[in-house]
Amino acid sequence: MIEFHIWSIAHQQWLKPEGQGYAPDLPEAGLFPKSRAIEICNEAGLNEKGFPKKPSSPPVNSVPPTGSNSSNRSGPSGRPRP
Repeated sequence: MIEFHIWSIAHQQWLKPEGQGYAPDLPEAGLFPKSRAIEICNEAGLNEKGFPKKPSSPPVNSVPPTGSNSSNRSGPSGRPRP
């Protein structure tokens, strides 16, 4: 069975065995089976390759992107901008 070490980007340390905190040195790091490593990544908001998951829809308070064609966007009142 293949096992994995897990690096925490947020803590800049390795996850300890049983998820009991973080360790700065690899010899202190835990080894996790692939299925558990994927679960830990999912819980941290990462996909199985360790990259952030893409949100399924934009956040409610998102700001529309700026662009050269602003004539289709509306102002704070909801009316089209001049």
